[in-house]
Amino acid sequence: MRANRWGLILRICLLFGMLGWAMNSNAQSRRILQSKSAQEALFQEGMRHYMKEDYAEAILVWESLLAVLPQEPSLAFYLAKSYMSEKNKSRTLSYARKAHELSPFSLDYGLFYAEQLLADRQVSAAITCLTKLSQYDEGHPEVNLLLAQAYLWSEQGDRALEALDRADHYVGKIIHGVNAPLGACAMMRYMTNAVHQGITHVHVRMCHINFST
Repeated sequence: MRANRWGLILRICLLFGMLGWAMNSNAQSRRILQSKSAQEALFQEGMRHYMKEDYAEAILVWESLLAVLPQEPSLAFYLAKSYMSEKNKSRTLSYARKAHELSPFSLDYGLFYAEQLLADRQVSAAITCLTKLSQYDEGHPEVNLLLAQAYLWSEQGDRALEALDRADHYVGKIIHGVNAPLGACAMMRYMTNAVHQGITHVHVRMCHINFST
């Protein structure tokens, strides 16, 4: 009995010793990551994985950095894009929301978040997000094209047409191969006519539009 008791005590001591070492090691790692140079190096390491399309590794790196920099919107943004490449919709949407909330004035983060909301068919939330973005630039083409899509999906054809009208002045700059004013006007007329047929998908970030037939 006494031998068993001492064996149990020894195992408990070893367990606490290992736990203390792990906690000390973790604390030391966090202290190292407090330096700006270490943070920048770790971010660039994640970016190297991302550029190589090794998204799982990029996620590991950036999530470890996010634990130290929880208020950094760019980390949340790139984590969202990495999870999107991994086809993890829930994590994509979660991090896209976080990036937008941390930096609500960023057009890139806001548009990306709105796209994820539309992909998840959260149309009302997408309209709310895009409407707020339009307050900073009422005629921004990408915002208004996504708004038009959202309004169509919510069966608000008149508002969809209004959004397309607001984008009219700039649309030639974002649709590949349409640079001349006459070409832009022709494309806008085609888009307006398509409202009555139903736009199935507008992917403005990749500069193309798919229409239903």
